[in-house]
Amino acid sequence: MNVLFDNGTHKIETVGRLLTAAELVYMGTKLSKRAFMQRFTQPERTLIRKSTDDIVIDIYEDLQAVNNVDLSLQDTINALTYLTAVGILIDGRSDEILNTPVTEGEI
Repeated sequence: MNVLFDNGTHKIETVGRLLTAAELVYMGTKLSKRAFMQRFTQPERTLIRKSTDDIVIDIYEDLQAVNNVDLSLQDTINALTYLTAVGILIDGRSDEILNTPVTEGEI
């Protein structure tokens, strides 16, 4: 193993080569509510929580009512599209949030 990053509390290691598709483990499209929120930047999370827009409030309240978020659900995709339309997310951020593979720690 090669250490890529070690700050004393977190360590990222690699085998020193790119993994093949067969070596990657597909974790699906569901992640915990906390992991989903951590995909947003701090300023994005603040804008969501402080929004007075009725639809943004509805999106946030819906999120509070669930345990997991499925990135493949049309409702999730629509919510991120709306957050982009109202300027909470910049162009491309919704794709980044939706298309970043779910990791074991996010389940």
